[in-house]
Amino acid sequence: MAPHPQEVEGCYLIVWASLLDQSQEIVISPVGVVEKDGTDIHIAKRIFALRHRYLDTRILLMLGDVSGAFRHVPIQADDEQMFAFVMGDIQVIDVACGFGWCGFPGWYHLPGVLSHGLYEQGFNMPAISPEPLSALFWCDDHTCIEPDAASSPI
Repeated sequence: MAPHPQEVEGCYLIVWASLLDQSQEIVISPVGVVEKDGTDIHIAKRIFALRHRYLDTRILLMLGDVSGAFRHVPIQADDEQMFAFVMGDIQVIDVACGFGWCGFPGWYHLPGVLSHGLYEQGFNMPAISPEPLSALFWCDDHTCIEPDAASSPI
C-alpha cells in the first residue's frame, strides 16, 4: 500500500484493518459529520452586549473549525493510547494532536492542560476586560468575540 500524504507527514499511521485484532490498546472512533441545527443566538447577544458595554472600542470576531474534530473526544489521558478508525479494509491510527504535535494523545495531554490553564488565568490582561477569560477544551467549531484592547480609548 502506498503511503498516504498525511501518513508521510506523521499525522496518521495507516495499516490493514486485520491488524486491529493484534492490539488491545486501539480505540476505534466513529467517523461522521454532525449536521448543524441552526443559528446560535448567543453569538448575536454577545456582540450586542459588548457593543453597548464598550461604545468606543472595536469588537473583534474570530471563527474557527477544527477539521480533525473526530479526534477531539474528551477522555482521561491515562485511559487512552491511540485513536483510530476503520474504513473498509484500512485502519487509520491518529498519531498527531490538533496543534500539529506528533505523538499519541496521552503524551500531549499535559501541554494541552497547561496551555488551557495559562489562557484562563489571563496573563497580561488588558484593563479593558476585568472579566476572567474562559477557555474551552476539546471543541470543534468555535467563535470568539471580544473587545479589541488596542482600539480602546482607555
